[in-house]
Amino acid sequence: MPISSLLRSAVAGVILTTALVSGTAAAQAAPTAPAVIQQPAVARTLTSVSKPTIVGKHKVGVRLKASYRTWKPATVKMRYVWKRNGVKISGADHRTYTVRKADRGHRLTVTIVGKKSGYHSAKRTSASISIPRPASTAGCDPNYSGCVPIASDVDCAGGSGNGPAYVEGPVRVIGRDIYGLDFDGDGIGCE
Repeated sequence: MPISSLLRSAVAGVILTTALVSGTAAAQAAPTAPAVIQQPAVARTLTSVSKPTIVGKHKVGVRLKASYRTWKPATVKMRYVWKRNGVKISGADHRTYTVRKADRGHRLTVTIVGKKSGYHSAKRTSASISIPRPASTAGCDPNYSGCVPIASDVDCAGGSGNGPAYVEGPVRVIGRDIYGLDFDGDGIGCE
C-alpha cells in the first residue's frame, strides 16, 4: 500500500515515525542518542568570613569605617549596608560612613555582603555602636561653652569662691565672662 504521508515526533528521546497508509496509521520507533542533561554547577562557600567592627569616635561629623579581615578566596566583591536602629540608611553603602545629627541617640551597625562567582554569597553584621545625644543645655549660661549653671554667682570648683554654684573646668568663654571665671583673659575659664 502506498504511503501518503510521514510524521516524525520526539518523545522521551525516541523519534516516532508515523506513516499514514491508505487511511490507517502505522508507527515505527527509531532509537536516538540519549539526551544530555546539564547538571547545575555546585556553588562553594566563602571561607575566612570575618565579622566587621566599626572603627572611629562615636560622634557627629566623624567618619566611621567598617574594618574586617580579608575574606577568602581572594577577590571577593564587598557590598556595605549601614543601618540606624536596624533600618537601612539611604545612601550609606560604602566602607566608610560619616555620623549625622539624625544618628544621635540611636545605634548604628554595618553589614557586609561578600560575593564571588561560583560561590554562595556571605553576610556578616557588626556589633552595634551607640551615638550619644548632646548634653542638655537647659539651665546652662549661653556665655560659656560647657555647661555653666545659671545662678546669682558661679565659681570654679575647688577654688576659693563661695558659690552658690560651682563649675568643673575648663570652660570656654564664648560671650561675656559674667561670672569672672577667666582670670587670665585667654578665653578659657577654670583652668
